[in-house]
Amino acid sequence: MKRMRRLDKLVIDSERMRSFELINETKHTRVCCSVEVAASPWNRMKGLLGKSGLPQGHGLILSPCNSIHTFFMKFPIDVVFLDKDGTVLQIRSNVKPHRWASGGVWARMVLEMAAGEIEKTSTSIGDRLRMQSHKEGQAGNEA
Repeated sequence: MKRMRRLDKLVIDSERMRSFELINETKHTRVCCSVEVAASPWNRMKGLLGKSGLPQGHGLILSPCNSIHTFFMKFPIDVVFLDKDGTVLQIRSNVKPHRWASGGVWARMVLEMAAGEIEKTSTSIGDRLRMQSHKEGQAGNEA
C-alpha cells in the first residue's frame, strides 16, 4: 500500500507542479479536474479577486488558511474547509459576494470552487481529498 503524505505538505510541493486534479478518496470520484494552489502570502491574499468567474471543474486551494472572505468578488463560490490530511471539516455552498466564512480552528486549507460544484461532486463532511498529478491519473486509467 502506498504511504499517504499529508495534504498540506503536498500543497506546498504543488507550487512547483504544473497541473493536478483533486480526488475524493472516500467516494472514488474526481472533485476538480484542474486545481491551482495559493500557498504564498501574496497569492492567498489575491485568491480569486479580480476574476470574473471560476470554470466548472476548476478550483483554488489556499494553504495555510482557515477562513475566507468574498469581499470585492463578483460571483458566488462553493467552499470546502480541509484539515492537514485533506479531510473535509466544513462545507459552505453558494457563498455570495461580500461574505465571510470560517472552517474553525482545525482547518488548514480551503478549496474554492464554482458555485454548485459541492452538490455536483457529492462532496461531504468526512470525505478525504487528495491531489493527483494528471500523469498519475492517466497511468491509473491505463492499468
